[in-house]
Amino acid sequence: MSSVCMDYRVLSFQSHVSYGFVGNKCAMPIFFLNKVNADFINSVNLCAPSNYPSHVGTRLTGEECDLYFKGLKENDLLNHRFFITGYIGQPSVLSSIGKYLLNCREEAKQFFYVCDPVMGDNNSFYVSQDLVEIYKSSILRHADLCLPNIFEFECLSGVPIHGKSDVKRGFQELHAKYNIPIIILKSVKLDKNGKRVGRSYFDPPTPSPSPRPAGADKMLLRPSHSPSARAMMTDTMTLFLSIAYENDELCSSSEEKSSSDSSSSCDDPKKAEVSNEVYSVTFPYFDYDFGGTGDTFAALITAHLIKGLKKIEGEKAKEADEGKSEEEEEKQKEKSAKRMIMPKELVKRACEIALTSLHKIIALTYHEDSIELNLLESSDTIKSEEILFHLADETFDEVDE
Repeated sequence: MSSVCMDYRVLSFQSHVSYGFVGNKCAMPIFFLNKVNADFINSVNLCAPSNYPSHVGTRLTGEECDLYFKGLKENDLLNHRFFITGYIGQPSVLSSIGKYLLNCREEAKQFFYVCDPVMGDNNSFYVSQDLVEIYKSSILRHADLCLPNIFEFECLSGVPIHGKSDVKRGFQELHAKYNIPIIILKSVKLDKNGKRVGRSYFDPPTPSPSPRPAGADKMLLRPSHSPSARAMMTDTMTLFLSIAYENDELCSSSEEKSSSDSSSSCDDPKKAEVSNEVYSVTFPYFDYDFGGTGDTFAALITAHLIKGLKKIEGEKAKEADEGKSEEEEEKQKEKSAKRMIMPKELVKRACEIALTSLHKIIALTYHEDSIELNLLESSDTIKSEEILFHLADETFDEVDE
């Protein structure tokens, strides 16, 4: 069977629900509206998101995951240029994904891996903590773009975030240990002095809330919309974007690392400094836990990276029609065997568009008094390339109290 052309095609490995919008239920509409071809594998199939009284369903096993990859490969359909993972849940499934990623790197396939390491939030895990070590040993070193929340950022970097300077150190740790070219800390709440607000991953765990009764009214899932409460619902968060350029003197590239190297880190602490550029943007947010926002952001930024890359490569293809020398063709072959590095300005622009679109989707959802994200009602926003929030160079200045 001849290979199916997979240029710009995405394989999205996330959760799925019968009702609601999380995981692949968020990603697929976003990809299709942006004319991005996407296939999907569901890590779980649940009746509803986890914020409902009952969210029963089935979970993929590691053996079933291996079977999916085997079948796609036998049909010569496992040639996606973009791969995205979100909520996985089962350690055996994440291990299977790790084997797939390693195989792709060893075969020198050029693809872009977007890793949303969904593990927990608000000072607590909602997956088995066994996943932490699998992310560290088998997953992160293959990531081209990593999208942790603040809880996951602290967990994976090992750096407690008390203020901006700690964010800088956390980025350095993640870049040096795992050679991740692009990392986005999606949101962290800071006070006017640049100090962290809220509980840390390193604080004692938050006591589990009392379980919701099986017959709980759905109204309990809605935020309070009284005038006084509405005024208190808005606040600000800060997003940080770090882009590191490959430096073979710091750490060997991750495709050259041994599969037995579980730490993937530099041995010499003096070489832990990574050449990275950090940008940040502060944006308003609604202090209410809407499900699927992280999944929506991941799909949006991936879609806009692809749209931007199509334009760039389309222009290069036109120039190439004029003819290449043998030397240029050899350079292109050598380049294609390496990891895909996105142009810095494209990454920044895609991040700004994704943040703008997500903010407008959440605002509509909130003001429409909806339980689930108003994705379908936001189709124009999802396709739009409007930018309301602009990234700026981050200096990591903090004000002493």
